[in-house]
Amino acid sequence: MPAQGSGEGRPAQRAIVAAALVALAAIALTIVAVSAGPAQRKLTASANQSVPGAFGLASDLPQSPASTGSAPDSLPPSARNSPAGPYVAGSVLLAFRSGVSASRRHTIAHQVGGGSARRLGPAIKPVGHGRAAGAEYLAPYELRVPDGQVLSAVGVLRRDPAVAYAEPNYLQHGSATPNDTSFPLQWGDENTGQAIPIQNANEELGAAEKGTAGADDRAARAWQQTTGSRAVVIGEVDTGVDNNHPDLAANVWSNPGGIDGCAVGTRGYNVVAKKCDPLDKDATYQGHGTHVAGIMGAVGSNGVGVA
Repeated sequence: MPAQGSGEGRPAQRAIVAAALVALAAIALTIVAVSAGPAQRKLTASANQSVPGAFGLASDLPQSPASTGSAPDSLPPSARNSPAGPYVAGSVLLAFRSGVSASRRHTIAHQVGGGSARRLGPAIKPVGHGRAAGAEYLAPYELRVPDGQVLSAVGVLRRDPAVAYAEPNYLQHGSATPNDTSFPLQWGDENTGQAIPIQNANEELGAAEKGTAGADDRAARAWQQTTGSRAVVIGEVDTGVDNNHPDLAANVWSNPGGIDGCAVGTRGYNVVAKKCDPLDKDATYQGHGTHVAGIMGAVGSNGVGVA
């Protein structure tokens, strides 16, 4: 894998219960009890005698669009297409204004060739700036109409003052693909066969080679289920971490006080210097610990670096 920014993300719900030890030159890396996703993972710390600084990570999901709605890649046989996207044939979603009687609802439904409207759930207060926004609570309904008349029925319903809103029953699916600029380089998480520069033992990048589509860890599929929890902490023993890295700063663990004898707000421990500052000063690999930290806990879907 090429060294990109702070490192590569990993899928949610990965648990390493036993410690793993990797030796790289004079660097010893230990990861213990990991269960984390690609987003909002925090960093905490401890180190061994051969490493200047270390830290750890705890994960949390940023309330941002790690998931976005989009048209599904394959449509069910009952789907129809429109300029606004695919929708379910014969299905209209709508709400009536407060105080509209059952008989009036029935009449409106028959005017567009539908049967009785089926209530889908409790009345809720709309938000936003659309025509349905306001103080009244609206109950959602589904109205079945002839397959080829969904769009025309929606047009008629929208002109009726008794109808708060009406729209086709659009088809969407959740996508957990992050928007981080270097995510396309993370072939280990999502391999589309993209060309990736090779890397030698000195971490020097060479010519790009095409990968094998599908040879990845299915991270995006896992991220559709969960992107981790802030309650989970990941510990890393390495060369430390750049606390100010734009893809890590929001996730760096903050000592609540007393851990390793360090004060509140410190970020880890440097066992070589014997101080509560695990700042990554590695010049040989340009911040190896920071790179590894990005693999474990870069902020996901922040439009920067990796996931």
